[in-house]
Amino acid sequence: MLPRFLSAKLVAVPLLALIACGGDDSPADPGGTAGGGAAPTGAGGSGGSGGVVECPEGSHDEGGVCTSTLSAWQAAPSIAEARDHHVTFVVETAAGPFMYVAGGAQDMEEAVYSIERAAIGEDGSLSEWQAETEELAAVGPSVLVAGQQVLIVGGLRAGGISAKTSLLTIGDDGAVSLAAGPAMHHERFHVAAVMHNGWGYAVGGAKEDATSQTSVERIRFDEQGAGEWIEDRELPAPRSHHGLAAYDNALYVTAGLNRFDGEPFPYEDENFKDVLRAEIGEDGALGEWMTVGQLPSELAVHASFAHAGFLYVVGGLEGPGHHGEFVGKVQRAAIAEDGTVGTFETLPSVLPIVRGHCHQVPLVGPVLYSVAGAAEEGVEMKSQADAFFARLE
Repeated sequence: MLPRFLSAKLVAVPLLALIACGGDDSPADPGGTAGGGAAPTGAGGSGGSGGVVECPEGSHDEGGVCTSTLSAWQAAPSIAEARDHHVTFVVETAAGPFMYVAGGAQDMEEAVYSIERAAIGEDGSLSEWQAETEELAAVGPSVLVAGQQVLIVGGLRAGGISAKTSLLTIGDDGAVSLAAGPAMHHERFHVAAVMHNGWGYAVGGAKEDATSQTSVERIRFDEQGAGEWIEDRELPAPRSHHGLAAYDNALYVTAGLNRFDGEPFPYEDENFKDVLRAEIGEDGALGEWMTVGQLPSELAVHASFAHAGFLYVVGGLEGPGHHGEFVGKVQRAAIAEDGTVGTFETLPSVLPIVRGHCHQVPLVGPVLYSVAGAAEEGVEMKSQADAFFARLE
């Protein structure tokens, strides 16, 4: 059984035993980013010769401004094992790009160990999924991708909320090999992580006692492997269950919550709808965190990415605390030249099903993917196996 503080509804209920279904990263280890990097042109566009605006892939010129239209979501083959609290990432190999899902939990009850892989076609479609021989026992970690190296950070592992990481090497044929990676300074569950300019950032998350934290770490990470974790600028207040994106030399934290000790329940949640921003220095260090925008409502356990001058949030649990509802919305807001975020709009294209705990929505060229997650069915939380993709145009 998994601890009930995992609940996708974020209800504060008693803490039960931690993972007891055995295993960790591998017998040898007893212990993409969706939004990384700046697009060539922001929301304001960039006039070329003759007044023509050159917009990045997945966007178009609309009156001198680069914007994007999201197509209707299409169904892709479902994964074999329904899951949530997993990681989703893409790796480009000599055999082409592959989509991966790894770890997670099923129905808030049992850990899922399998790693599944699907080939991405030229049209953005996915092949049937196949299981890798390697397994990962981590619930609620996050992920960093550098070429064919992948670092799975933190999560609930054997023994509790962990500071451990797992280093995956993806072969030219797409196959996965797994080893232990460098441990972080802090245990982190429901952590958000993102790559930018050769640095990986792990921001916030729940501590060993399941309450939210302010700490932030960064690591040098590239095709040659991972360095050591460095403490960085702390968040202004504890936060977990949030989204994270990198854009134009800055990090953007979207919403989430502060989980803290409460009475009469072991845990209470303070839900957020703000957007925080920290500039990234030339040495990778973060500047001061500033509030730069607001979502229309509180949001948690969603995915976040930035593209062509817009900050996007996908799915999640919307609303305050116990009264939140899972949504399939895709919301976005323009990022101004000064880094502030405008008013969020809900795009007409919504996911075919509502979902939360799908924490990464990889963007491959102009194609966006959402794989697995969880939502309420009656009074129970049920994991999903569905995979969808849509095109930004």
